[in-house]
Amino acid sequence: MGDNLFEAFPNAARVAFTGTPLITERHGGKQTVKRFGEYIDTYKLMDSVEDGATLQILYEGRTANTALRDKAEFDTAFEDLFADRSAEDLLAIKKKYGATGDILEAENRIGAIARDLVGHYIDNILPNGFKAQVVCHSKLAAVRYQRALRHALKERLEAERAKPKPDAELIRRIAFLKVAVVVSSDATNEPAEITAARKEARDWNAVENFCKPFNLDDYDKVNTGIAFLVVCDMLLTGFDAPIEQVMYIDKRLKEHNLLQAIARVNRGHAGQTARVHRRLHRPRQSPSPTR
Repeated sequence: MGDNLFEAFPNAARVAFTGTPLITERHGGKQTVKRFGEYIDTYKLMDSVEDGATLQILYEGRTANTALRDKAEFDTAFEDLFADRSAEDLLAIKKKYGATGDILEAENRIGAIARDLVGHYIDNILPNGFKAQVVCHSKLAAVRYQRALRHALKERLEAERAKPKPDAELIRRIAFLKVAVVVSSDATNEPAEITAARKEARDWNAVENFCKPFNLDDYDKVNTGIAFLVVCDMLLTGFDAPIEQVMYIDKRLKEHNLLQAIARVNRGHAGQTARVHRRLHRPRQSPSPTR
């Protein structure tokens, strides 16, 4: 339709409006400039912050010091690490651990991140009554994160109770926290744990109740204890939840997809400072990374 309009009105003035400008080569940036010309005006993130429409995002990235920067470097390190293995062994190891998806879905790795994530959330986000979104690589990773987060919350609860002078109010709040997974349905056969997690979120009315403030005195009625909303593709665009202060990203996102995702946490709310924590996980020198 656009091509037909341009052909029908070759001398017409053309004005384009966009919230996420596609200016990279991969998205035909040169064609956009060719058709519409340079920018007439721009309204950038900091303009929005200065106007009071959104909050400034605090971005914190965490990457292991041993992370490798490219595939060639990884392959070299891999060959050196397993120099004493046969060709058959190397093939089997690569098949099991070499794919990005395998690394991002590894349960030991997710468990380690979940403990760090829960510690950060309880110490920095929970005191102000805000909630968190966790963005994962896949549906399988999402349900594994849910399981790991629940386990990490249980560990933290036990640790708080074991202190010489337990904080009764903090213990009560931690015990109240819930983790829900929101993923799309799949027409094909999927693992039962993904189906069960989706049903649980539906029964909890998870998205709506996530958007509500915590209410420890009304738990049985509204399930406002949902502190973590774990997703892989859903709720990354167009989801407005001012109570969400932090987003933990464990997924490869870039360009406008990253911009749209992190904008979930810049909505204004009393006492809120937007915060994004992104774990950048690249292949390691070990075939079974844990962090």
